[in-house]
Amino acid sequence: MISAPKIAIIGGSKEANDLAIAASEYDVTFFETETYRGPCDLRTRVYSDQTDWAPLLSGFTATVAAPHPFGFSLLPSDFEIPVAALIRPPWSASKDDNWINAEDANDAAKKLIETGVKSPFLAIGRERLEPFNEAETPKLRVRYRTTPPPLLKSGSVSFFQPGPFTIKQEIEFLQREGIDCIVAHNAGGQGGWPKLAAARTLKIPVILIARPSISLAPQFRSVESTLNWLRHQVSLDL
Repeated sequence: MISAPKIAIIGGSKEANDLAIAASEYDVTFFETETYRGPCDLRTRVYSDQTDWAPLLSGFTATVAAPHPFGFSLLPSDFEIPVAALIRPPWSASKDDNWINAEDANDAAKKLIETGVKSPFLAIGRERLEPFNEAETPKLRVRYRTTPPPLLKSGSVSFFQPGPFTIKQEIEFLQREGIDCIVAHNAGGQGGWPKLAAARTLKIPVILIARPSISLAPQFRSVESTLNWLRHQVSLDL
């Protein structure tokens, strides 16, 4: 007797949750992070940068890796079973945006100094704060979503603000705190977009950190195309 195909979805993004919901009637195990949980009523397991994926995925038919676009670094560059990456498109600037592109956090910290701003707001995750704490950058304003608060250099301020936020709320926050520059990573998607829309409205520059390269293939931009790949891999009528 042939056992039913088993699908592993590595989450950490809204797209991963959407995919899990679309395929939830099948044998799906959802791997979630401590800070970004999967949909309710699914078989879930927590993963981290210490996870040994080879034994964990033994017995699975196929894997879809769909973490946050900056979370692919937590995953191996290859898997022993068929794998696809589901990754949302990055943001693109319009003529009304004042974006400064940075290769990584170190480059962003250097360019922040060059701008000469006085009150920058960092929305980049605590794992990318080190170059800003070490450099002679202005005092920082940092948003964090999970406790404890990040360690910041003297004079900096952190805000526990899990979100999500509307454009109006972001405009009010930027004005209230006197923010004159935003540093963000190019995550794409709707969740983080309001702060960039607010920066556009207030004509505030944004230093945008480029995504790290992702070696997994094939790569898809939508849940539907990923489901089509799964149909081919596991022969399921999804």
